[in-house]
Amino acid sequence: AARLCEAGKLDLDVPVQKYVPEFPQKQFDGQDVTITSRMILSHLSGIRHYEKDAKKVKEETEKAKRLLKPPGKDGESASSSEKVNEVSTDQESKSKDSSQARRKKEFEHEEYYLKDNFENVIKSLDLF
Repeated sequence: AARLCEAGKLDLDVPVQKYVPEFPQKQFDGQDVTITSRMILSHLSGIRHYEKDAKKVKEETEKAKRLLKPPGKDGESASSSEKVNEVSTDQESKSKDSSQARRKKEFEHEEYYLKDNFENVIKSLDLF
C-alpha cells in the first residue's frame, strides 16, 4: 500500500468503494459511514476479525489439490519414463544455473522481502 501511495495510485483518504466497487456501504446507528483505505490498513474500520474453521479449510485445500493433480497413467512405456527422467535432469541443471544467477544479483536490489515469521515486532527489529 505504501508503494501505491508513493506512486500516486492509491489515495488513503477516499472511500474504499473507489477501488473495490463491490464493497458494501456500511452503516452505524442507522447512518451511512465512510470507510477509507487508511482506516482498513490501520484496523480502525470496524470490520471484525474472523477465523475460518480450520478443518473446513483443510478439507477444501485437499479437495482442490486432488482436482489439480492429474491421474496416474497405467501402462506407461519404459522409453517414455526415460524421457521424463531426461527432461527432469535437464530442468534441474537449468534451475541450478538460474538459482546461481539469482544469488549473484541478490545484492543489486533496492528492497528485500523476508519470508521469516517473527513472534512480535520487537524480535523483528533485531534484524537492524
